[in-house]
Amino acid sequence: LDEVEVLKYAWQQLASRLPDPIPLVQLHVALKHAPFTVLAGPSGAGKTSLVHQYAQALGICVTTVAVQPNWTSVQDLHGYVDPLGGERYRGTPFSAALQAQVDYAATDDLDAPLDLVLLDEINLAHVEYFLSDYLSAFETAGREVQLATRAEVEGLPDEACAWLKRGKGQVQVPRSFLIAGTANEDHTTRAFSDKFRDRSAFLHLPPPDIAKALAAPESNLESEVYVSRAAWESWQRGWQPSDAQRARVRALAERVAQIELPFSVRVFRRALWQYADV
Repeated sequence: LDEVEVLKYAWQQLASRLPDPIPLVQLHVALKHAPFTVLAGPSGAGKTSLVHQYAQALGICVTTVAVQPNWTSVQDLHGYVDPLGGERYRGTPFSAALQAQVDYAATDDLDAPLDLVLLDEINLAHVEYFLSDYLSAFETAGREVQLATRAEVEGLPDEACAWLKRGKGQVQVPRSFLIAGTANEDHTTRAFSDKFRDRSAFLHLPPPDIAKALAAPESNLESEVYVSRAAWESWQRGWQPSDAQRARVRALAERVAQIELPFSVRVFRRALWQYADV
């Protein structure tokens, strides 16, 4: 699939719902290049609907997970092996979506769909607590996360937990497994740390245009586009920056360095990717 043509098609399908195509393109670029994508803005700005509309237009499977204020560990997100000897893995919607992509990768099924997990109100709890393993894993090429220990997986049933037993409880998170979150801006939420901001792409949505929102149709989108794992991975590696683009981002980095703002190399790499893609 041609990436630009797919985005044009998506915009044609969503034009009656979205007043501006720019957020659609920004979301696509962010999901493609950043480990985590956060849509921030006031309640009712259309953060969740934008993700669902984008996914519908591209044929991506979406799992919405409501983040709870009492989440304090990664097990709250992806589950755990029953400590009472039940010989089963107590999974979650998050781990079910992850399992699908791990299984597709194990069978080398490049025609399989993408999976996108939307962490609704991601900042109701401290992100560094329940995403800690993923924050570390996405810094390495292997992208490996430990969901259970070797001893724990030995007692699990082979058929139901084959995806865990293959790596002795450790799984490699495929790049076709996408993670996004929505973040409200009010007194009930937690502040994001510099560590998480450095590893994420943040998109800010303005308050909704009430007249356009009321006029938009509510029917489900029937898209004819289907983006496979193979297409997505080719889009991620299909572009190389030009010397002129590199020079512009270097100039930006030098200006930021002069005013001593604490930006890392990751930020400028994403600036280069998004500058070229958009």
